[in-house]
Amino acid sequence: YLEEQLHHETKRHLESVLANPIIASIVMWISYVIAGLVPLIPFFLGMEANQAIGYAIALCLIVFLIIGIFKGLVTKSDPVVSAIQIVISGSVAASIG
Repeated sequence: YLEEQLHHETKRHLESVLANPIIASIVMWISYVIAGLVPLIPFFLGMEANQAIGYAIALCLIVFLIIGIFKGLVTKSDPVVSAIQIVISGSVAASIG
């Protein structure tokens, strides 16, 4: 299913998008590190927990948007649609835990 969806969205095959698995894994690792550290920034700045949580959520949404736009540019699909997909899937995953 995912290969068909990718082919439909990008008109390319999975092998061509992930031609170099080393590059793909480095990009994924950097995304996880950034997405994992950004929500902690308000806590590192010494904010009260109630206030920091609101800022952490806002920062997460911003990071999800940036990652989605980047994904859209890399896969040559619509960056807006890609950003919306990442924000929704990231928000659902974050809310689950």
